[in-house]
Amino acid sequence: MVRILLGISLIVGLLAFSACGTSDTTDVIQPVETVKVADDPAGETVPAKEVAVVEPAPVKDLSQDSKPPSPLQIGGLVGNEAPEFQGISNWINSEPLTMEDLRGKVVLIDFWTYTCYNCINTMPYLRDWHEKYADKGLVIVGVHSPEFDHEKPYENVVDATIRHELKYPVA
Repeated sequence: MVRILLGISLIVGLLAFSACGTSDTTDVIQPVETVKVADDPAGETVPAKEVAVVEPAPVKDLSQDSKPPSPLQIGGLVGNEAPEFQGISNWINSEPLTMEDLRGKVVLIDFWTYTCYNCINTMPYLRDWHEKYADKGLVIVGVHSPEFDHEKPYENVVDATIRHELKYPVA
């Protein structure tokens, strides 16, 4: 499970890096003859420097160029089905869930471990969202992803779920 998390983190990082490092726009420098300066009490015009105007890249119309993915295709593109949960040995606060059980609901999957400082810091928000929105269709699924050997025993995960007052399903 840790490998999956690292892979997802790597993909997200690469996407963020590539988004920052490239541009689909073309910078065009267009000279401007004069500019009226509002703060100039004499109301004189002064020569202006060149102004950079960024022209946006044309927007691709996906409705004409591509067909939607097959409804049976799993993962990859928006509109594809999410893959089933795999390798889950136990569920806490729920019977085992499937993607079919979750169809039509907004699902937030939180990968966490009970000794992770950042994971613990998100728990108050997740508890609050679960309390406010579970009856409106939000399903939070905590996927415990142990990083260390002492985090692996099921009893430790149950204790952490109780200690952190997590009421949503935990895999």
